[in-house]
Amino acid sequence: MKHDIYLVDPEGDVELVVKPGTTTLSEEEALFEDPPTPRGLQWPQQQPLDTTEDSPPIKPTTIRIRKVRDLSGRYYESFSDGMLWHADQSSGGDRVEDDQNSEAGPSGLDLFDDLKARIRVSSKHLKLASAYFRRQLEGDWRESHDLKSKGFVEIPVLGDFHAIVILMNVIHGYTRKVPRSVDLNMLTNMAILVDYYEFHEAVEVLTEMWIGNLEQSLPTTYSPDLVKWVSISFVFRKKDIFQKMTTIAQRHAKSAIQTLNLPILYRVIDEIDLRRRQSLSRIVSALHNLIVEFRKDSIPCKEGNTFECNSMLLGTLTKEMESRGLLHCDPELASFDGISFEVMVTSIRNIRSSQWASVRRTHHNDHYYNSPRSHSCQLGSHIIPFIESLEPSMCGLNLDDFLPKEAI
Repeated sequence: MKHDIYLVDPEGDVELVVKPGTTTLSEEEALFEDPPTPRGLQWPQQQPLDTTEDSPPIKPTTIRIRKVRDLSGRYYESFSDGMLWHADQSSGGDRVEDDQNSEAGPSGLDLFDDLKARIRVSSKHLKLASAYFRRQLEGDWRESHDLKSKGFVEIPVLGDFHAIVILMNVIHGYTRKVPRSVDLNMLTNMAILVDYYEFHEAVEVLTEMWIGNLEQSLPTTYSPDLVKWVSISFVFRKKDIFQKMTTIAQRHAKSAIQTLNLPILYRVIDEIDLRRRQSLSRIVSALHNLIVEFRKDSIPCKEGNTFECNSMLLGTLTKEMESRGLLHCDPELASFDGISFEVMVTSIRNIRSSQWASVRRTHHNDHYYNSPRSHSCQLGSHIIPFIESLEPSMCGLNLDDFLPKEAI
């Protein structure tokens, strides 16, 4: 069987055995669902999810590959991104093939798309850059014992192969092999690795550059890309982006946000959904309280027609709430699944108000007249101010509230 090894450090004493995760990022995105909005609140027609690409993907580099045999008789293929070694001794020769006869091959990274590949690296660099690997290679673990007794160790790792290679080139100092820009998916895969293997400090400067290149195209509605940015901003401690993305999630998500299997604290997910449900509960409670006030004639009419005015507004509000499925909704028990803050607010702002006339007795030239005129009391004047008072509470989350004290 042929084993493929990417040589970041040809003299390294660690081989990372890269295994794909149970699902890829694209597979997780395919499972992303936006719960349907209850029929009564489907106004106006909602816009489709924002699935635009933040930046074009990295174009693979075409390189030349040459076969070389080392002193042990094993063959490897050398290329510009590193070295790919084949443990196959059945073919080849002693000489290096002339580059003139070599055919241009695919990108070195693309050779590994369908492989369970290995990456040879240095334990010294791993331990310097990662607290995770430092514990594993210096503590009382099998990997530590193997490294000390054999001088070499294999470590299985999960993640995107391309992202792992970039990360290994970063920590080994091969900055010319590190891309100056990456697309959103690659940045997300990097965030997964950095979070799990604790490479935060090692990539801090580069992530500032990568994020800066993508920051102008942040999503503006709830979508898989927004979830990626919540994770990225959390892992790389980008407070402003974290607040912006969680604000959008609070306002546009229709249930607890889907994590796409990304590193997002459950406390973050729970807090976003809690604020969504609390805001919706407060809106429905306010509408129910308004019904009670109208029934009691507790709201004075500016024109002195309190009974008539409250009766008209009560009937209108009851009908409008019924049409939206809110009249018999218990705000304390409802989960509000399928309803976002934006959908609710838009629907409530468009509650109609009955148009009716009040009669006013006027005197002119010794004659009395009953002159009807449009009544000035409107349902919106009792609803909109409360809706606007909720806006400041939907301002996103503070990243510091979710970080350990030593990380702030």
